[in-house]
Amino acid sequence: MRYTYILLDSDNTLMDFDAAEDYAIVKTLTEFGCPCTEQEKKAYSEINSALWEQFNQGLVTREFLMVDRFRRFFEKMNFPEADYVEVNERYKKNLGSCAKLIDGALEFCKEMSREAKLYILTNGAVEVQKSRFADSPLTQYITEIFISEETGYQKPQKAYFDYVFERIPDFEKEKAIMIGDSLSSDIAGANHAGVKACWYNPAGKECGAGTNGSGVHCDYIVKDYEEMKRVIRGEMV
Repeated sequence: MRYTYILLDSDNTLMDFDAAEDYAIVKTLTEFGCPCTEQEKKAYSEINSALWEQFNQGLVTREFLMVDRFRRFFEKMNFPEADYVEVNERYKKNLGSCAKLIDGALEFCKEMSREAKLYILTNGAVEVQKSRFADSPLTQYITEIFISEETGYQKPQKAYFDYVFERIPDFEKEKAIMIGDSLSSDIAGANHAGVKACWYNPAGKECGAGTNGSGVHCDYIVKDYEEMKRVIRGEMV
């Protein structure tokens, strides 16, 4: 095995966050008596994604993100003003109840857990991630889950990775690899922390393209779990 400490992002790397977001926004808006067509879902996703990118870059706080995403969204859609804290709480509850996996994720974790230690590194909200993993068959194959909100730091901060590394027994950087779908969070974080970076990129985007990707280095780019396994085993260079 080339790598024996596998640091895995959660959303859109193992769990199907797009499906969970779709489910949660439809259910939440329905509960508040608001329409939710494809237009609303697209608008919310764009606003939410943009704010998470700002959070990854340290430009906004988590608390601001959680509430302001709904304020911006309701204003954009011309919905009646609401208690956005309450909207956010309902949304998180709904999001946490959807733990759909990406096809192949469970088999990947099961197989790799026989040969390496698997750790989840996520910026997701504590209550959402704990709820999702509590209901997920993935948990039995994961050694530990590090949720940024509990650490006081976040990806891509070096301090977050230092926190994680200090809590992994007998950790060796040269045997560790970070695997995730976000250039600005997972790959930039791996670069800051001095570990190898594997970009899970099923859409075939270019590493380094665009503002959020500029300046990052991808040691590996994979399109599926089979290629991930080859990277971990040292069969891809």
